Amino acid sequence: MPRRPTETLLLVLLLLACGTAAATEVRPFDHEYRIYRGENTVARARMKLYPQQGYWVWELKSEPVGWLRLLTRKRPFTETWLRETPQGLRIMLTRSGDHDDRPAERSTWFDDERQKLYYAKGDSTKQLDYDDPLHDVLSVHLLYPELRKKPDHRLDIAFYKKGKIKRSQLSLEPGITLRSGDRNLTLDRVTQTLEGSDKRMIYYYLPGEIAPVKIEQFKGKTEKSVMWRQDVK
Repeated sequence: MPRRPTETLLLVLLLLACGTAAATEVRPFDHEYRIYRGENTVARARMKLYPQQGYWVWELKSEPVGWLRLLTRKRPFTETWLRETPQGLRIMLTRSGDHDDRPAERSTWFDDERQKLYYAKGDSTKQLDYDDPLHDVLSVHLLYPELRKKPDHRLDIAFYKKGKIKRSQLSLEPGITLRSGDRNLTLDRVTQTLEGSDKRMIYYYLPGEIAPVKIEQFKGKTEKSVMWRQDVK
């Protein structure tokens, strides 16, 4: 995937500065998904987690299917680089855009030592300070095992997306029965809400796996989209 020269330089500097990551118990995965709106399949997606250069890279890519391919050429992607710390995996770099064969349109570099992040979108850049560990749309799934261990199954986190940091609340309901075709699945359900927003994300997991089985996105009471993992559905 092409990178802008400044992005490549900063990535190299970060890799050199952070050193080599320690071993982690996280296991790689590679899953295919389908994205639905109502009864219609609108896109296919692929989510991967794999080690690279001593770090972990979490990717999500999607592309339209059917007649929607006539309306858009977008193939959105997001990518999160994670490094091992004594406190667990932490975000080091995020990249995202609407075309996976072009340089990323948005990039963010995280400096935990100085507790600063550097966000770039096109030719504009900005810097933000942060206090708590940050999580994004991909790394949030790493919190599922921690939620299972919490007596109240709840977490309050700092959530990062596209140059903004918001407080976010996660709550887990274990042992939910979900119908899929002609069978019932027993899954754990995690609901995520964002401070000051009526958006809500719901994630379903097989116990012991951090790759979500199903993701539901709501705005208010309206379901906007659903993403199903194909090896489970």
